[in-house]
Amino acid sequence: MSRYCLLIALCLCSLFIKAQSPKKQLAAQRTTSVIKIDGNLDEQAWKNATAAKDFIESRPGFGKPEDPKTKTVVYILYDNSSVYVGGYCYERAKDSISKELVGRDAEYMLSVCSGIFFMAKSGIPDGKMATTHYLAMNSLVTKYPRITALKGKRFVDNGRIITTEGIFAGIDGALYLVEKMFDKNASKDIAEYMMYNWKPESFDVYIKQ
Repeated sequence: MSRYCLLIALCLCSLFIKAQSPKKQLAAQRTTSVIKIDGNLDEQAWKNATAAKDFIESRPGFGKPEDPKTKTVVYILYDNSSVYVGGYCYERAKDSISKELVGRDAEYMLSVCSGIFFMAKSGIPDGKMATTHYLAMNSLVTKYPRITALKGKRFVDNGRIITTEGIFAGIDGALYLVEKMFDKNASKDIAEYMMYNWKPESFDVYIKQ
């Protein structure tokens, strides 16, 4: 009897798996053209690239298909040295378009190690405190004087923007962000699953109050 029950369970499981929507895949388009980073997707390579579309909402309607009137379309190109991601975020009217990174783009921003330099180019961290790898600290101070660089901090939290020192500090910053967004149990569970010895109380950090 137990064998028949097991067989039925396996059959139901098989039917359930087949009923699920297949995972979406997107083939990145290889290009030999020079891609200009100017916010305009007018090169022919972008026009030849396959579009990623029909996204699922994260918020406010988690799991719902996106509204066609506010859809997102993304393209990915690559060459021997770089990966390029471009796309369009549609809005119903011009006055709905944000003039800075807010809500739709990111509730929080996290940079790991020298990733702060990519963020700094946008001017988003200007007037805020940040950290990076100690070998890149002098360069950050020189190139972006509007950012207050904090040396020796595991990670720096400005409220919405979090920067971290190095790779492992990036793990700590990510776990901290999970705790900030959810709770301590969530970050603890992830750390245990990763078998990562996470001891946030021992870190020297800066958190804006």
